[in-house]
Amino acid sequence: AEVKAYAKPPEAVMKTMCAVMTVMEKTPSWGQAKTELNDTNFLVRIKNFDKDNIKDTTLRKIEKFTKDSNFTPKLVSNVSLAAGALCQWVHAMKIYAEIYREVEPKRNKLRQAQEKLESKQKQLREANAELKK
Repeated sequence: AEVKAYAKPPEAVMKTMCAVMTVMEKTPSWGQAKTELNDTNFLVRIKNFDKDNIKDTTLRKIEKFTKDSNFTPKLVSNVSLAAGALCQWVHAMKIYAEIYREVEPKRNKLRQAQEKLESKQKQLREANAELKK
């Protein structure tokens, strides 16, 4: 309610909401932000956001905001606590997406190795069972 109450939001709030819209792959404008903020499920959508599937193009667009020295949760919170929390969310989504890109291939390799190990262990159990006959 605090953020959507602005007719013409302060620069920090405007920048934060444009960043949030960018993460959500919506038009980064105040009009779009107000539409999203009026949705009663907005916070639920933020909490349940599909962070595993943030596109590379979206990640590059987010950097435009996160590299700005004035776009920090602390500075944005001085203007609006709610916008400060959303600013922190944008930074968190960026960090998560970067780490996910690094970790996911390793997870896949681990899963494949575990499947191969399970297969070999099954063969070993079968071979041992044959030997006991």
